[in-house]
Amino acid sequence: DIRDQASHRVFKGFLATIPAEKRKHLPRYLAGIRVRMGKVAANLPRDSKLMEETVPYWRAAKARVDLHAKAGVTDGELTLYRWMVEEFRVAQFAQELRTAMTVSPKRLQEQWNKIGKP
Repeated sequence: DIRDQASHRVFKGFLATIPAEKRKHLPRYLAGIRVRMGKVAANLPRDSKLMEETVPYWRAAKARVDLHAKAGVTDGELTLYRWMVEEFRVAQFAQELRTAMTVSPKRLQEQWNKIGKP
């Protein structure tokens, strides 16, 4: 899960493709990964539980991104959802880093409902 998250934040050309507004949050997202890695050894069951709560949102986002890409669709609501998932990860695994927006399962579902179908 951590590798998957990191590979979608830091990749060849990421500085050119991630909007400047979101780039400023990358250090916090990467710090969130570091905090999570520091905590996982001390409490693997907790990490596993939080991961089970988080991964479905991430998988749904990736699947919809793939569908939209194949259809040539750009959807700002989907883009927002993807960033909300990043914030949710921070809220779940590294609360001490604080989130840039209020995010919860309810808010994620509300945002998901705004995403268009390809």
